[in-house]
Amino acid sequence: MHRDKDIGLKILKIICSAGIIAATFNVGNLKNVRAEEIKENSNQQDVENGSNLEKEEQLEKSNEESKLYTNEQSDELQSFEEEKDVPRVEPISPVYEGVDYSAVYDYHYYIENNPDVREEYPYNPSAVFEHFIRFGMSEGRLSSPNFDVKSYKNANPDLRAAFGNNLVKYYKHYVQYGQYENRVATGCETLQKTISSYNGKDYSAVYDYDYYKLHNKDLEKAFGDNDALYIKHFAEFGMNEQRQAKESFDPKSYRYAYPDLRAHFRRNYKMYYEHYINHGLRENRKDTTGVTELRNPLTRVNNEDYSKVYDYHYYIENNPDIKAFYGDDDAGALEHFYKFGMREQRKANDTFDVRSYRYEYMDLRGAFFSDYAQYYRHYIKHGAAEGRHTSGVTSLQGIITKINGIDYSKVYNFHEYINRYPDLKRLYADDDAGAIKHFAEFGMREQRKGNDTFDVRSYRYEYRDLRLIFRNNYPEYYKHYINHGAAEGRHTSGVTTLQNPVTVYGGIELAPIYDYYFYSSHYPDLVRAYGDDDVSLLEHFGGIGIIEGRQAKAQFDQNLYNDVKERLHPTPPPIVGTDAMINIAQRYSSPSPYLILVDRSRHKVGIFSGSQGRWGEVDYFLCGDGKASTPTVEGLFHIVNKKPYFDSGSARCWYATRIYKGYLFHSVLYTQTSSPTHIKDGRLGVGVSHGCVRLDINKAKWIYDNIPIGTTVVIYS
Repeated sequence: MHRDKDIGLKILKIICSAGIIAATFNVGNLKNVRAEEIKENSNQQDVENGSNLEKEEQLEKSNEESKLYTNEQSDELQSFEEEKDVPRVEPISPVYEGVDYSAVYDYHYYIENNPDVREEYPYNPSAVFEHFIRFGMSEGRLSSPNFDVKSYKNANPDLRAAFGNNLVKYYKHYVQYGQYENRVATGCETLQKTISSYNGKDYSAVYDYDYYKLHNKDLEKAFGDNDALYIKHFAEFGMNEQRQAKESFDPKSYRYAYPDLRAHFRRNYKMYYEHYINHGLRENRKDTTGVTELRNPLTRVNNEDYSKVYDYHYYIENNPDIKAFYGDDDAGALEHFYKFGMREQRKANDTFDVRSYRYEYMDLRGAFFSDYAQYYRHYIKHGAAEGRHTSGVTSLQGIITKINGIDYSKVYNFHEYINRYPDLKRLYADDDAGAIKHFAEFGMREQRKGNDTFDVRSYRYEYRDLRLIFRNNYPEYYKHYINHGAAEGRHTSGVTTLQNPVTVYGGIELAPIYDYYFYSSHYPDLVRAYGDDDVSLLEHFGGIGIIEGRQAKAQFDQNLYNDVKERLHPTPPPIVGTDAMINIAQRYSSPSPYLILVDRSRHKVGIFSGSQGRWGEVDYFLCGDGKASTPTVEGLFHIVNKKPYFDSGSARCWYATRIYKGYLFHSVLYTQTSSPTHIKDGRLGVGVSHGCVRLDINKAKWIYDNIPIGTTVVIYS
């Protein structure tokens, strides 16, 4: 029995040594031979007693022959015995969507090198291949002894440039092209021929992969050894971030060295890299490293050289806000100087002080006022050559009193003017040119005192002869004193009320029925209209007030009042029609060769040409004057101005000629269109308006085109 057991064990050893067990036995049954099998073998030996010795001899011979294999295979046998429960599975054909992946995929190699896959999908070649397709390639897993995706990527820079970190594309490329192009697919542990081009542009003049990776450790964590990502980062971000990417090219040095480039590119660092690649290398620009401060800071811009009034280093060191903002940007600092710094009176070198230059030269202040930029430019173009001083003066030298050819010194003093008026002192504290300009353009009209001795109100109040000429035109009083009054010894201060108000109108002395103070104090509408203008107030009374029956004096003779009224405005003779109007016309004069009369009672307008006493009729036609609630004003007036049209409510009035204030000649009412085509209200011969005199459009246009400004208009009823 023991002898039979020994024979069975020998057979088992021989079979295992020869590797036959892999195809015929379950590994678990080979280690422990069941007793039943041994017993069966023993029974067979009893039956076949004659052949057992022969078999034993054959087995021993076979065992001797396999000793060499047994030692060599012992380790494999041990491993094989450990995997006694895993059956041998045949792989499937690695084809997916018509593509054969056998060049990059081997089932046994894949599961041997990816234990997690083997454990997840035991005995399932289809699932393993699906894992390779769905995950394995994108994860860069080892899948074939003939293909290592990392080696393939390292060995082929053109593929790295095209695919970057898209590992799937490397597998597919090898399957479709690489294996036939004999590309290296294994054994390449380091990057070969690192990429220096991006989007078709070669950056090798300013970029080296190894240098960029070594000197930018912040990128290594994100990009690892992916040279495609490094060059992409450099092209898209690195240049703008001023990152040095090659030992032989420092963008800061290149920028510092060449002012012509700074003038164009300022702090757009990407342009310095681009320039060197496209031009600088070819131009043999050598200062690409080692320059640590600006060379020849810019002083010229827009074809103008500011070096006489500007120094970059002085400007930024003496203006901390400029230094903080522009730093080493000399182009930006210069731009700030000529756009803002000059206007802000900033000192830009140690020799030119614009305030001193302005204070010293009155002729320049008269020309440039407070336009400080012009003082810098004057010195650059003329002042330096003229030897003008540029520093040391801290107050105005000489004071401007002359402007537009008029010397105002008799009525104006700069210091007295600005000290009297706080609003002016805030604006013109040290600007004598601006102050005299204000006085000439606004101050005189506003009746401001230009010095301590001349009071324009007092001057006007005291001299009736001047009021008759200038009325309320205040600038003319200043100018009269300058040109005549001073020489005539006229007084210029101390009078606070009107002296000798005007009382003669139309050659008639109205003092018996008119008192300026009474008339102005009893009619608020007149005060609002004329203020303290005694000449205009008298004209109102003589021209309109007396017709309206306004009282102009506390005590007066009514008969005398009526007599004066008749003399000023004679009652028309009882004549009707055009003959009546032409007779009335003869009483009036006009500054122009024309005279216009409006008869409200007959709603008629007459136009005459000639002169007083010799007027001849030009035309006579219907009008539409003011209705009862808004009557047309009566009296003697003069044409004031004209305008092509104006709108009233939803209507448009064409060819408007102003008679007095809001009273005008104009056409009948039209709709508001660009031309007079549709009449909205064409009534004439009745009182219909709000006070204006409406006319047929042709009559209105004739007056608009032919009647001069100033022509006398008489309206009566």
